[in-house]
This record gives sequence, structure tokens and C-alpha cells, in this order.
Amino acid sequence: MKNVPYKENYSLAELTSLKIGGQAKVVYFPENEDQLIEIVSWLYSNHIKYIVLGGGCNILAPDDASRLTVLCTKELKGHSLDPKYNTLTCLAGTLAGEAALTALIYKMSGLAFMHKLPGTVGGACWMNAKAYDSSQQDVIEGVECLDEMGNKHYLSNSDCKFGYKESIFQRNKWIISKVKYNLTSVDPAILKKEMDEIANKRDIENQFEWPTCGCAFLNDYNLGKSSGQIIDECGLKGHEIGGAAVSDYHANFIINKGNATAQNVLDLIEHIKKVVWEKKKIKLELELQIIKSTL
Repeated sequence: MKNVPYKENYSLAELTSLKIGGQAKVVYFPENEDQLIEIVSWLYSNHIKYIVLGGGCNILAPDDASRLTVLCTKELKGHSLDPKYNTLTCLAGTLAGEAALTALIYKMSGLAFMHKLPGTVGGACWMNAKAYDSSQQDVIEGVECLDEMGNKHYLSNSDCKFGYKESIFQRNKWIISKVKYNLTSVDPAILKKEMDEIANKRDIENQFEWPTCGCAFLNDYNLGKSSGQIIDECGLKGHEIGGAAVSDYHANFIINKGNATAQNVLDLIEHIKKVVWEKKKIKLELELQIIKSTL
């Protein structure tokens, strides 16, 4: 694969927001859509199993990743604007926060909730990421993607089968290459004020003081309270196992205090689930995506 940049024995800690993970056998970094098609087709033709990473948020990579082949889309960056239809199309590796700032430059509303959101637009689409009562499904018009053989497809919003923290891409394993957003013209002063308020809120909460996966558990809104509230009520804020800890500012955040291993995080997850069940008789469901050491 001489046309696609790659690195052997590359640490997955460098590719995940938790800064955890061992060295993968090889990581491919396509820089444009042609390279993405090339590597996906080559991997399929050679019967090589692989995992796909974007910005590495909401991911726990294994301590032993030596047998893993990884396709990382974070170098697929860029955007195009169609002012006639108020659409902004971003390559999958574009940072979510950069997409929000780009929309501000073009005086378009819809992506403010993504301001300072970690990760890429591809990953955000895959997870149907949500923040401040807005989610990807609210603003996505369509998605360009590749199937397992490298064939191109376009899925409309309804085709994506969005749900709470889910999309069809979690089931069909297709790879997101571009995300098209349907936006609305707006007074940029009003939009900037909204984004400044979001930035201030994130800064006050110190959301990214430590490396974190973000929310570790899904919310069950039928319970009338978030998983973070439930974990907090169980007295688990600040609880540590090894270098992994429950955040002091958001009980649904697991953080890496400097030397955490994947096993530390897994042990902490099991401890949280056990305590919550014992005290609340509530079964927490993981939002965090666990990558196994073998495929």
C-alpha cells in the first residue's frame, strides 16, 4: 500500500482521547477519499480484519494491540459549502469543533452544540453524538460512506437509522467518508454569543482537564435522571482504580490521571456497575466502545 501513509507498531494511546492503548501492528492514515477507497479495497481483497478510528473519543483501546490493524480517518480533513442550499459537507476526519467554527464563518446556524466538542465529524455521526439537547441527527442531511469492499454509497438522514447514541454504521460497519450538514442562515453575532456560552460552560466544568472518554454509560431517560446523577448518588465521584478515576466534575466521565491502563478502566467500569446495582438496583449500559485485542 505504497500510496497510503501508514505507521507500524504505533501506539493507540496517541489516537484515543483517554490516552490509553498499546502499539498496534499497523495503522493506516488515508489523507483523501481516493486513498480511503484504496486501503479499504485492499484490506477486503486480502481478507484482513481491521478496526476504524476517527478522533478516538468514547473508545477504550486494549493494552495489548499488537495484533490489530487500524484504519484511522483523522487525516481526512476539509469541507465544501453549497450556499444555494445552505449545506456544509465535511470530510470525516474534520474535527467537530472546527466544523462548528467553519459554520460560524459562513454565518450558518446548527452546529453550535459541537463547539469545542472533541472528536471528528465522522465519529460524531457514527455515535449520533449529542450535546446541549442537540444531536447529529438534527442537522445531518446525508452521509457519504464506503461499504466493506470500498464501494461508495450515499445515505440520507433517514437511511442512517439514527437513534439515541446509535446509527446504522454501528451495525453495517460501513466507513463514513463525508458528512453533509443542513444549516440555516443566521446573524453571526447571535451565533457567536451562543458558542461563547457553550465554550464557557465547558471551561467552567473543566471537562477536559484530564484525558477522558467522555460519558462511559448510556442514559436511561425513563429513570428520570442521568447516569451521571445516579453514579454521583452512589458516592463514586473521585473513586480510583490504578490511574483510572471517576471524574470529580461529572460522574459519568472516566478519566486517566496519568498512568491508567485499559484494565484499570475495565475494572473501574465493573466496580461502578456493581455498586450502582447494589445501591439502586439499576443496570448501567456502556456507551464506551471497547476494542478487543483480537478481531
